[in-house]
Amino acid sequence: MTRKSQSFPLRALIVEQSSYFSKLMKGWMIDLGFGVRVCADTDEAFAMLTSTEFDLIVCDLKSSPIDGFGFVHVLRRMRGNSNRLKPVVLTCHFATRTRVETARDVGGSEFIAKPLSRKVFTQRIMAALLHKRNFIKAGKFFGPDRRRQSGNYTGVERRKIVPTKTPVTEDCVLVEV
Repeated sequence: MTRKSQSFPLRALIVEQSSYFSKLMKGWMIDLGFGVRVCADTDEAFAMLTSTEFDLIVCDLKSSPIDGFGFVHVLRRMRGNSNRLKPVVLTCHFATRTRVETARDVGGSEFIAKPLSRKVFTQRIMAALLHKRNFIKAGKFFGPDRRRQSGNYTGVERRKIVPTKTPVTEDCVLVEV
């Protein structure tokens, strides 16, 4: 996998069927200093992910032939591909609590409901990049730590195995449970 050196320090991949939303998000990301590649479907995105390293991935839940949940699920299991550790921001027209929780459970980093506002889009992109979470492998789950609280738990430890925290790096950092 190559990381092409261009004038943009950060590279993003947008997976979006709607040309309107892909152009909108691409423009905002270019304004933030990203080099941006856009794919209209997940097959094209997977091909791109095998040859190019990205810093951030944005994917719509309504993608095809695999939806956004399936896309993240497959991405997180692409062994040997450093893109599996990158933040993934999922977008959706109709956001429900179930969809947000499912996005988190498959390994999504952030979730944005459409219609998009530049302010919220920028906040979620920056949160995904600046507040990277440890990656967890527990049972069938592999993805960023779903817990957002950073405080120390003061109650009784009830877990059978207490995981150790490891920062996310390019060397596939995991906390195995």
